[in-house]
Amino acid sequence: GVFTVTSSWDIYQLRQDSRERPPAPLAGLAAALGRGVVVGSEAAAFVLSSLQAVRDHWVHILVPVGFVFGWYLDKKNDVKLIAFQNKSLLFKRVLRPNEEVTWK
Repeated sequence: GVFTVTSSWDIYQLRQDSRERPPAPLAGLAAALGRGVVVGSEAAAFVLSSLQAVRDHWVHILVPVGFVFGWYLDKKNDVKLIAFQNKSLLFKRVLRPNEEVTWK
């Protein structure tokens, strides 16, 4: 919920409450393990924020992924077709002096 501060007494109470709370036990563990380690509820928050980012920006993610996947399939198909290079009777011709293959 939303908490609104209505008086200076509320501000004083908020300051006192924040001073009285002991540090969270997982905060010390995360600090000891390093910044890159995610522990407990931080992992759940990271997963949820990642899912929200994908939901908000799916077009920006899928278009480049589709492009890279198509490029990969095209290169894979080229490797498969190299076996038939210069073997077709329809496109077979005498190569020029500096030419290695009829297509690249």
